[in-house]
Amino acid sequence: MDLGLSEEELEDAYELTQYYYLPRYPDVVEGLPDEAISRRTAERAVAIAGRIVERAREALEGAAGSSL
Repeated sequence: MDLGLSEEELEDAYELTQYYYLPRYPDVVEGLPDEAISRRTAERAVAIAGRIVERAREALEGAAGSSL
């Protein structure tokens, strides 16, 4: 399903990939995983994820509406 993400949104989504690896593979960073990401960076990641979830919701609602 194409969510219709812009190039910038796709880049933002790709940026989120690194946050998957930190808690799953904590030995990939020096120190503790919670020390590897600043509060500001975490807040940005949450905002990006929220925008992507919203786009997915819109796409699913559009797909459900067009199948009726």
